[in-house]
Amino acid sequence: MDERKSSRAMIIKDNKVFLFQFHFAMLQGDKTLWVTPGGKVEKGESYEDCLEREVSEELGINIVCPDRHHYERKMICTRLNGEEFLSVERYYVIYLEDDINFSYENWTQAEKNLTKNARWWTSDEIENSDDEFFTDQLGKLLREIIQRNLPEKNYNI
Repeated sequence: MDERKSSRAMIIKDNKVFLFQFHFAMLQGDKTLWVTPGGKVEKGESYEDCLEREVSEELGINIVCPDRHHYERKMICTRLNGEEFLSVERYYVIYLEDDINFSYENWTQAEKNLTKNARWWTSDEIENSDDEFFTDQLGKLLREIIQRNLPEKNYNI
């Protein structure tokens, strides 16, 4: 089974997390979910280098990737043609202190077509929303992340 590695950024500012509402048209199930910025690790690229590249491409800002990720997720996904692959996602927490304006000018056409919305979310808004998120635990996780109570070992979400 193929493996698709990706790096994801849980970007936190003013007790909120930044998410994209993304339509996964290339997968069976036709889902639209709120997800963190990030993407596929390219050949020869580390998870950390990928995160810095993806955040620059998707948000137009430069970050320094933290030394380690605190969350991860592994799940089997099915492409439209029926092929399955293992998605291996590492989530890094990025705290923004300064006012920063995001830029979407470096988006690919696919990102422009498949991204439906982008916004900052509080844990209460997440927990009270009928929308779907990349994990059902996000509201609870955000409360811990805001308190800077990150897990010692990588936590599976």
